[in-house]
Amino acid sequence: MMFDWQKGLLGLQDDVVERLSNYWAEQVPGFFLNETGLQSLKRLSKKYQIDEMMNAIHTAAQQYLVYADGKPTKESVEIAWNKVGGICRVRQMERENPDVQRLYYIKGILRKRIANLNEGFTMGLLKRALELNASIDSMEECAKAARSWSQWRNGIENFITQQEQELSKPKQGSDTPIT
Repeated sequence: MMFDWQKGLLGLQDDVVERLSNYWAEQVPGFFLNETGLQSLKRLSKKYQIDEMMNAIHTAAQQYLVYADGKPTKESVEIAWNKVGGICRVRQMERENPDVQRLYYIKGILRKRIANLNEGFTMGLLKRALELNASIDSMEECAKAARSWSQWRNGIENFITQQEQELSKPKQGSDTPIT
């Protein structure tokens, strides 16, 4: 009985992957997922809910497909498919931390303004500044005003350093022993 139950679950998973694959094909006329794409879809479907996957597929198709002669180009289809997992991941982070979308927007501003942006390091600085109560609006304004990587980086690192120093100062009237 347990074997049949497990087998049924596997069949359900395969059905979900097949339906999501068909949904992808509907969003991207003339294209379908090859074996590698199906394996990727299977992994994603284990991490994310069906509705999250469908929304991500739809968003990727809407934002990344480029059409030529009424059909999506092969290159844009590959780009769109590669964005599906990231879209799911970002939306999951947004649920856990609603400010993350604005941080990604700020990173996008910096990407357009600054060549060779280290995106991972940039997100780390933005997240740390947010943890230290930086205003998202002020971070956005700084990104829009940045003329170079060093200018932006120095500004945000100075803010972080100042805030961390403030946090490490003993509070007046505290019971901290003097040694």
